[in-house]
Amino acid sequence: MNDTIPPYINAEEARTNSMKYSSIPVRGSKFKNPLGER
Repeated sequence: MNDTIPPYINAEEARTNSMKYSSIPVRGSKFKNPLGER
């Protein structure tokens, strides 16, 4: 699990995660480490 995501990666993931998590129920853990839940 990578809690420490580089800012530039996180910014890129934020756009992708926005589209992904908008269609599924989002929990607090998903907000903390979206990549760690995969």
